[in-house]
Amino acid sequence: MPDAALLRVTKGDSTNCVDFRRPEHTFAEHASTMSDLDLLAMRMHLRGGYTNWHPPKEQDRQDSRVNSELEHTLANASARAILRINAAKASEPPYKPWPKSCETKFWFAKPVYVEDVAFVDTGSTCGGLCGSGSVYAFAYRNKRWTLVATAPTWIA
Repeated sequence: MPDAALLRVTKGDSTNCVDFRRPEHTFAEHASTMSDLDLLAMRMHLRGGYTNWHPPKEQDRQDSRVNSELEHTLANASARAILRINAAKASEPPYKPWPKSCETKFWFAKPVYVEDVAFVDTGSTCGGLCGSGSVYAFAYRNKRWTLVATAPTWIA
């Protein structure tokens, strides 16, 4: 996400818009497009969900990865999140257009919880082929949610 633009959002810049109620687009999309064989493999713990997790402070470095234990935990938890959404037959709410003044759009989906892990689907667009999306993984530690990893999901 463009950090400078996000800072302007918090200061009331009307050209940047934020939506905190977007659907779980990435999880819902994956859940609806998975084959029955992949879903069965997830149920049997033979296949994980998201991989390619990065530490939160190293988001721009593609070669930086979380440790294998955390990677395994997040892959399994994200698989359970995908299965949960698939079982609920999640559907996106009706499309809500952005105001015309929005040049940059940021969105955050409501969290998907799996035990002590929460996944938040995020994204931003700034027109044309400008934008990106990520899933943020938070762990509940010491009575608070802590960002432990991010996984890129798309880029324009």
